[in-house]
Amino acid sequence: MNKYYIRYLTPTYIYFLHNIKYYIYNHIKVNTISKFLNMDERVIKDYYNEISHIKVNVPGMAGALDSIYVIIRALKPNIIVETGVANGASSFYIYYLL
Repeated sequence: MNKYYIRYLTPTYIYFLHNIKYYIYNHIKVNTISKFLNMDERVIKDYYNEISHIKVNVPGMAGALDSIYVIIRALKPNIIVETGVANGASSFYIYYLL
């Protein structure tokens, strides 16, 4: 029965479902970070929009990198200490903030 439904999904419908999934995922990220930092969701969304043009292709970390940027941007720490570096993707986002 599942094969029947999958076979008749059009590319437009699949694209629509894909966008809904990312909309829900991004809304949950913004909501969670704004509650954790006790900040307005609009401010958090603005921070995400600041880096929406940056695309770093790091398998397994793509969802975390923008969150790293947003959290550091919101907290505005005076000192940042990063222990251990793998491929430097998170370092790039931290350096981008400085």
